[in-house]
Amino acid sequence: MTRKCHPRSAFTLIELLAVIVILGLLMALLLPAMGRMRESAATVKCAGNLRQIGGMFMAYVADNDGYMPAYDQNNPSAMPAWYEAFWKGGYTKTEWGFDPVFYCPITGKNGKPSAGGAYDYNNVNPDYGMNYNLVNSSSPGGGILPRKFFSIPKPSLTVLMADSGSSNNPLSKFAGDFRLLPNYWWNNFIASGPKPNISDYSPAYAFPCFRHPRPSGDKGNMAGGACNMLFFDGHVEAISYNDQRIQTLEGRRQLFSGDPSQDAPSP
Repeated sequence: MTRKCHPRSAFTLIELLAVIVILGLLMALLLPAMGRMRESAATVKCAGNLRQIGGMFMAYVADNDGYMPAYDQNNPSAMPAWYEAFWKGGYTKTEWGFDPVFYCPITGKNGKPSAGGAYDYNNVNPDYGMNYNLVNSSSPGGGILPRKFFSIPKPSLTVLMADSGSSNNPLSKFAGDFRLLPNYWWNNFIASGPKPNISDYSPAYAFPCFRHPRPSGDKGNMAGGACNMLFFDGHVEAISYNDQRIQTLEGRRQLFSGDPSQDAPSP
């Protein structure tokens, strides 16, 4: 007996439309999850960057009799910024700030000069700000001196470096600045408290930036975000904007001065 073969009929229009609708629903469900995965990966990479910077920092301290890399903005050739000190000391092989670990993946900066090799401060300036309130020390006659690492109170509770923001960078509203200087940001963050939007900060001030996940809206809302912070003992922590260490005056003083009762930057 011969078996008759019936050719498979083609998809009907209704079946094709049903498949398209199902695929669309699946994509709608998967895209937000993929976005969260990318943001999570960026947060992890950023934390890894800070750990590597912490390793450079400790190598610098070990090679400099326990002193930390101070910074004198009035005489940077005498007291260079931390990333310049790391390059000059051989802890990174790239000149100035061009090491990729100095940049948070959220900002999109790569640390490279502009086209033609011109120096571009906005692109080269690292995204992580060092807490110069504790790294610097003032000399009795004025000026800046380096400070001993082991003079830091409660290193496991005190921030050395953090995701920083600088609202005047034309390349990215999430971009940072290499310094958290006491005379710039003490009264604009520690005393007055955090501001929910990047645009709320004066362009003159660098500030801890809660850019994980990426701040939303034209103003760069950070209220639901976290800031990666490197502590003096070497551990890195993603601290939420809503954390009590950020929302209370005593918590902010402890994080950035090592003393919950401090009223002003230490001398």
